[in-house]
Amino acid sequence: MTELVKEVAEELKQTMLEMTVIFKGELTEKNRQIMMLEEALRAQQSLTIQANERLNQLEQGKKMTKKEKKSSKRPV
Repeated sequence: MTELVKEVAEELKQTMLEMTVIFKGELTEKNRQIMMLEEALRAQQSLTIQANERLNQLEQGKKMTKKEKKSSKRPV
């Protein structure tokens, strides 16, 4: 009986080791995917910030143009 317990324990140990290796590989792959997605998200955020800055510049230019038009319409 003791020999059987030792065999089962050794098989269990080997199975746990194999599962650990598999899970480690899966976690490594998932972490790689997360890093790639984070990089893509940062790039998208940067583009959004640039677009918002450009829109603000255009809005400021539009406001300046309206002020210039109003001032040119005033009688001298």
